[in-house]
Amino acid sequence: MLKKQAIGANATTVISRTEFNAGKFAPGVGDEVTLDIALEAVVE
Repeated sequence: MLKKQAIGANATTVISRTEFNAGKFAPGVGDEVTLDIALEAVVE
């Protein structure tokens, strides 16, 4: 659309909240969190 060179990537990972001391509401809230990461870079 921009008629410029671009590159993109998508990544998904699952982390455990308790490994980062963020398990305050566990087990009421699930321990595993899914992160979806989207990246796009355009050459200026």
